[in-house]
Amino acid sequence: MAQDVLEQFMNLKARTSIGISYNDLPPVLGIAKLAVQKFERSPDSEVCPYLTELIQKIMLYYELSLECMGHKVKRGSLLNGIFIGLGSLTGIAANEPIGKLIAREFPNVPKSIIHGLYEFDTVLSALWIRAGELTYELDEILNKPVDLETLKLKKLEVVTQSSTSSPTPEFSIPTQRTTNSARFVTSHVPSADKKISAGILAILLGTLGIHKFILDYTKEGVIMLLITLFTAGYGAFIIAIISIIEGIIYLTKSDREFVQTYVSSKKGWF
Repeated sequence: MAQDVLEQFMNLKARTSIGISYNDLPPVLGIAKLAVQKFERSPDSEVCPYLTELIQKIMLYYELSLECMGHKVKRGSLLNGIFIGLGSLTGIAANEPIGKLIAREFPNVPKSIIHGLYEFDTVLSALWIRAGELTYELDEILNKPVDLETLKLKKLEVVTQSSTSSPTPEFSIPTQRTTNSARFVTSHVPSADKKISAGILAILLGTLGIHKFILDYTKEGVIMLLITLFTAGYGAFIIAIISIIEGIIYLTKSDREFVQTYVSSKKGWF
């Protein structure tokens, strides 16, 4: 039964690593959930508490990711990115049920320095990366020689390093009652939404460096803003040209190229 669960988790890991839509995740997640439930009802779940806890934790993280994507679909708006400059303005508050779980499970996940909320893509990234790490551990347990007695004594090391039990979710998994315009929103890690918002803002409001803040390039954003404010307009003209070029580059890159260049490689300019 645990091998069946592992197979479904590997499928989830592969799908989320390349980006999966809110519309497509529930069916894949449902199959994995069914495999987990079968495991929990079988004698296999009583062999090793650590193994059972590990499986439940991975499942929890993927369920949390669906909840996060549901919030993103319902609250997210491209208009926020264009006119306010904060594509994740309606992010996750720390006092929400999912926000409390994120704070407890992932205390190192930062809140936005601009609006103080957990950004959807940051949370999704943390959830999927950690679920993937635990899936690899599950694979090693099931497919490599292990000492069962030692494994029984092991406790799950979560990111908090302070809680080893799986918290009970205080929320319901969202249903797909979304509009046609939102139903096929795709969440990548990070999402293409940042590419679009950053590109448009670089062209329209580049002198303020907002597009840099969206991409978490705080230093570059501050530099652009200070040059605009303290160079009597001449610096602002140069910054505007740079920003327009950057905006065009952002928008013309594929999602994968954008992520590789400006997120993975942290290329701050152009």
